[in-house]
Amino acid sequence: MSKILITGAAGFIGHFLVKEFVNDHDIVCLLRSNSKNLVRLDEFSGRIRIINHDIRQPYDNLFDELKDVEIILHAGGNPSAEASLNDPTAVVMDNVVGTLHLLELARKLPLKRFVYYSAGEIFGPIPVHTDSAETDAYNSVSPYSASKAGGEELCVAYAKAFGVPVSAIHITNTFGQRSQCNRLPVIAIRKLLNNEPIDIHIDRSGFVGGRRWFHAGDVARHTRFILDNQKTNCEKWNSSGPMWMTNQVFVEKIANVMGVQPKFNIVTTNRPGHEAYFSITPAKLYEQGYSDCVTIEQRLQETVDWYKENSQWLTRE
Repeated sequence: MSKILITGAAGFIGHFLVKEFVNDHDIVCLLRSNSKNLVRLDEFSGRIRIINHDIRQPYDNLFDELKDVEIILHAGGNPSAEASLNDPTAVVMDNVVGTLHLLELARKLPLKRFVYYSAGEIFGPIPVHTDSAETDAYNSVSPYSASKAGGEELCVAYAKAFGVPVSAIHITNTFGQRSQCNRLPVIAIRKLLNNEPIDIHIDRSGFVGGRRWFHAGDVARHTRFILDNQKTNCEKWNSSGPMWMTNQVFVEKIANVMGVQPKFNIVTTNRPGHEAYFSITPAKLYEQGYSDCVTIEQRLQETVDWYKENSQWLTRE
């Protein structure tokens, strides 16, 4: 049974990683001491070990505790483009310096794989009806996306310079249980339950924004597939939904599984760093043999049902 270190384990993506691997691996969760999201790990009590550590600091004093870690799933950091506009330095410290310190630990370990969770936004806006592939050039439009690209390049450099076995996984927009309440899927469920209109953002040309929405648990399933199937020492993968859709269509899908009729406010957005069209293709995963176990409609039904039974999460920070 391999020991896995998961950074950001109490985060939205992180807790799905714990759920995916806890039954067949020894899981160590790395969290900041002031983490507000420990509740996401309640169901794993007694089955995981939690270590408090600020990812912006070196791991020298933790080496003896982590010296037998064989896989690192690095999901820790700051995932907010909006936060990066308000405090770029903090986000860069989390996502770049935090990754550097973890890579310094990684090259001292008997590591089978270092998985770095990057972002689809690193490729920037692209022409409508096109997709970014894993090795396309970076084109960051926010300090957040630049920081994720910077962390990714450090991973590639450590793979080449020190032989650290790396998988860089670009993630696009996700939904699912225990999400932050300020994300579109949760906002949509909350407003649909209250019969309130939902803001749909368009750009100055009138184009309705959208993404390749998919369930956050599928990031974990993609991760397992990549761990089992990657053949080279350093490789990049896209983790996203199989189909791009506008945010309006996505909300309509949520409304459909809820059996309600949505109402919309169309809003023109001009916020720096916000782009209507991002799309990364997951074709490589499917070409290598990955297959979806359920449809997006089934995932949405699971998600909606869970929020109805756990309504406190509709407004939880």
